[in-house]
Amino acid sequence: MSLHVMHLLPGLKVGGAETMMAKLAAGTRHRVTVVSLAGVDEVGELLRSRGTPVRALDMRPGRVSPPAFGRLLALMRELRPDVVQTWMYHADLLGGMAARMNGIPVAWNLRRSTPYTGGVKLSTRLVVRACSVGSRWIPARIVSCSRAGGAAHAALGYAAAKITVIPNGFDTHGFRPDPAARAVLRAEWGVDDDAPLLGTVARFDAAKDHRTLLRALAHARARVPALRLVLAGRGMTAGNPVLAEWLDESGVRDACILLGQRNDAARINAALDGACLSSVSEGFSNSIGEAMSCGVPCVVTDVGDSAWIVGSTGLVVPPRDPGALGEAMASLAEHSAPARRALGDAARARILRDFSLPAVVERYDALHEQLAASR
Repeated sequence: MSLHVMHLLPGLKVGGAETMMAKLAAGTRHRVTVVSLAGVDEVGELLRSRGTPVRALDMRPGRVSPPAFGRLLALMRELRPDVVQTWMYHADLLGGMAARMNGIPVAWNLRRSTPYTGGVKLSTRLVVRACSVGSRWIPARIVSCSRAGGAAHAALGYAAAKITVIPNGFDTHGFRPDPAARAVLRAEWGVDDDAPLLGTVARFDAAKDHRTLLRALAHARARVPALRLVLAGRGMTAGNPVLAEWLDESGVRDACILLGQRNDAARINAALDGACLSSVSEGFSNSIGEAMSCGVPCVVTDVGDSAWIVGSTGLVVPPRDPGALGEAMASLAEHSAPARRALGDAARARILRDFSLPAVVERYDALHEQLAASR
């Protein structure tokens, strides 16, 4: 069965949901059109370069306008997709209503494990509340990328019987150990091969809690003075005044390598001895899975499904605890190279066994075929 699936997102800047959607669009056996409520941005341009049709409605972020909703209704009538897959709250609500009004089955996609943490705006809280009420009649199914997220949303009033968990999937061919990239990037950053180097690939966002991460780094360097930290992602630059203030507050500016947004996450991960994620809210972290796929052990906070993802291959600490996080970072940095490699090998084996991209794409394809058949 070949279908036309429309993916609808609030925007197409680089982020976890956008990255997973792009991987799904590249791997699916179905025809795909991607629609952004806002602009095309980086992920949209990437998709277009691969030949995937992308449309943008130019809605102002956080603003719901009747004209933009009218354009969405008209676009669905024009494209006549068999199924609409929405991603994140605003797209769930608007895309769900538009799909229902056009008689098209829709599946929502939940990306957070705890909707009301990490600096969520009042407007988003209201949308979440509207979705919890509308979940009984708008979507045919609700996909959660994490087990924790599905349970948390059911507790908020989402229709529990409609929720199914499909985790993120990872390209284990693109994300793999790469000794050549390790050598090149470490030389570029002025880091010796045997110097302890940890890293975080995550955009600057309240949910990622970079302030705790930097305080943890200061704590870890009291034990391991040579430890350095790579920070990659949108907003992770010295030109970010809030980040700059936190770097100075923690006294770790000289220990951090600020890369900003990059499109070579696989190479960056391959250069690390360990990856860190200090989030206060996560669903199913792409950052963790990509690092593990590169054979990099992880230190994570116990939010969302992070502890389940790393299993016995990494270290887990409570959120918002710089002391505990710093101790775990120092412990990983103090591991011998063979011990870190053993943990990294186990991490990659876990991704290969449980979270491969082809298996996840197949689950989405099967879901969309089921929804189309029930239309």
